[in-house]
Amino acid sequence: MFMSIRIAKWRFVALLALILSVIGLAQILGSGYIYAQPTATAPIDTSPPEAVTPAPTTTPIAAGNNAPQVTFTLPAATPNAPAPVAPPPRHTNMNELAAHYLAFHDEAIRAALPQSLASHVQIDVSVDKSAVFMNPDTIDGAKAFAVLAASRSATFRASIEGAITFVGREAFIEKIKADPASLKTMAGYDNAMALSKSTISAAFARVSLSAAKIKQASYDIQRVERWANTPLDKQVRLNAILASSRLDFTPRPINENVYVEAPIGDLSINEKYVYAAALMIAGSQRDAIATLNIGDSRSCTFRAYLNIRQCIAATRYAWEHTFCLSDHGIKEMQSCATGALSAPAVSAPAH
Repeated sequence: MFMSIRIAKWRFVALLALILSVIGLAQILGSGYIYAQPTATAPIDTSPPEAVTPAPTTTPIAAGNNAPQVTFTLPAATPNAPAPVAPPPRHTNMNELAAHYLAFHDEAIRAALPQSLASHVQIDVSVDKSAVFMNPDTIDGAKAFAVLAASRSATFRASIEGAITFVGREAFIEKIKADPASLKTMAGYDNAMALSKSTISAAFARVSLSAAKIKQASYDIQRVERWANTPLDKQVRLNAILASSRLDFTPRPINENVYVEAPIGDLSINEKYVYAAALMIAGSQRDAIATLNIGDSRSCTFRAYLNIRQCIAATRYAWEHTFCLSDHGIKEMQSCATGALSAPAVSAPAH
């Protein structure tokens, strides 16, 4: 009996819970809460559209298997962008350019004088100054010097001036620019080439002689001078060489006395220097300088600079400094100039 009453009680509780659940669900459905509320309709914009700047273009780039996609942004093109302006040429005057080589030439001669080798202080002054010239301006100056020497041929100059009188300056310049070989038919061409060779040969010989004197001094002072065998702080020299290499050097104007001729020997001169001389005589100095390949000896002169630094870094005494000055500060730089002025190698004819 008690068991029947308990079962009836639980059935009544379950039925009551079910009735309450149904009533609650009906209230929720009736309120509309579970439905999305209606959104307000935005008013139509009737104002005129504004100008829109195009957005930058974004292009996806695959970043590998299973990797997130990476994008890069291209800037919007700017219409009518101005073309880059080429910088003006650094050298516009043949005489001023030639002065760079002649300053090196004069310094090499000065460094070989007895008074310049009389103490380690004087030697170190020469070592420090050598770095001023270890740049392409020195070699480009040698090229300009060859051009100036060729232009001193009176016969060649008269021939060019006569042609200009006949056809006009601009026509003559355009003619030889289109056909440089035509200059060989002009009176005085061979004389201009010979003057260039002999003048350059004389200058190169003086520089080479100075290098030889300085190198010999390294042996002489080692034997007889106590100061030459006193240890020196090489870092001081290395710092001074670096400082000198950064100087903005302006040489003095050239002296007419530098045009001293000498036997030509085996020195060869590229024919383009006579061609440049013709352009200069015709009044087109910029075109003349443009033929010189300004700056093309940069690697050669920089190698000479590195070599003198390495040489000084390996030294201990002043007599060793003279050796470095001779071999790298003068002789190696002179080799750069010789290579720059030489005529191109002629290929053997095919058989």
